[in-house]
Amino acid sequence: EDGRLYLFYTGNVKLPGDYDYIDAGRISTQILVESPDGQHMSQKEKVLEMKDYPADITQHVRDPKVWKEEGRYHMVLGARRRAWKEDGERRDEGGVLVYSSADMHSWSLEREIFPKQYFGYMWECPDLFLMDGRLRLICCPQGVPRQEIDFANIYQCLSMEVLPDFEGGSWKVNLDSGFSQVDRGFDFYAPQSFLDEKGRRILIGWMGIPDAEYTNPTEADGWQHALTIPRVLSLKKGRLIQEPVPELMQLRDEIREFPSPEQFNKAGIRELVYELNAEFENCSSACLTLRDGAFLRYENGLLTLHLEKGGFGRDRRSVRLERLKKLRIFSDTTSLEIFVNGGEEVFTTRVYGEAGPLKIEGAGVRHIGFCRLNPISVISCLS
Repeated sequence: EDGRLYLFYTGNVKLPGDYDYIDAGRISTQILVESPDGQHMSQKEKVLEMKDYPADITQHVRDPKVWKEEGRYHMVLGARRRAWKEDGERRDEGGVLVYSSADMHSWSLEREIFPKQYFGYMWECPDLFLMDGRLRLICCPQGVPRQEIDFANIYQCLSMEVLPDFEGGSWKVNLDSGFSQVDRGFDFYAPQSFLDEKGRRILIGWMGIPDAEYTNPTEADGWQHALTIPRVLSLKKGRLIQEPVPELMQLRDEIREFPSPEQFNKAGIRELVYELNAEFENCSSACLTLRDGAFLRYENGLLTLHLEKGGFGRDRRSVRLERLKKLRIFSDTTSLEIFVNGGEEVFTTRVYGEAGPLKIEGAGVRHIGFCRLNPISVISCLS
């Protein structure tokens, strides 16, 4: 703002000793650091401490998202609240705390957002924004059990509508309507969105997930994970839609069109970095080979991503569709981002290994577009 960076983050301290690190032994502090250039940083300033949170909130409070609206600053924080079931057994519940400030330094609690019914013990990485006049929350609940093909990852990323209660201090989340998984793949977590200069809401996710059983081979080299391509958000009948930003079309190289799977397969394409678009009509079953050992199968209304090679513990993730209409697939050297039916569903995953011949089999494939993708060029504005 005004040429200066204001960086908010959680200072999470775990004290040495015999603690549960839920009610004791953890200090969660929201910190502000300022910088004129992204290189030189001010002293850390504590803007929220444990004493500033509601009394029933545990020591798990983190992940500030800050924005300015109508001259005032707002911050959302993921939180874990002490709660008990009717039989007296403790069962903490996740939710979101909303703070506001006139100057970014002094903050006061404005709202609490919790679901009407229990849905996990901790909500991480909240992002709260207005879209089409509705209040939308994206967050990452922990402690949600798997339900067949739904909530298949250890932690989830969900989109939901917030129902304001202007007379009460606690707003509710309706899990019965406007509620969906943001991504169906193995590696998507902690997304954040922003408004760009065109008024579009752009979302970028972390292509990773904490505490997962699967791994990445680059961990042996001291690094892992990545970020997704930017996605434009919109709502369709109350459902969150994600589409790749149109600017990615500038990366296209050697665009090729195929009217049938037979002609596409005959081309013998072997690439790792590409964009593939496929359209379907009255499709009952199909199988796409995306690289060596990576397949996307559609059968009996179920679309499934299979990783038989290069998954390093990743196996399959699925979503049920009324019908398959179109696929838009972005493949990078170690990742796949698959947009289904115009962004109604998305699969994001890391995958490793060699390029294999790309293939499409099945009835109902009406058109296939393929192109190589040039690298994204990053231009730094920092001195």
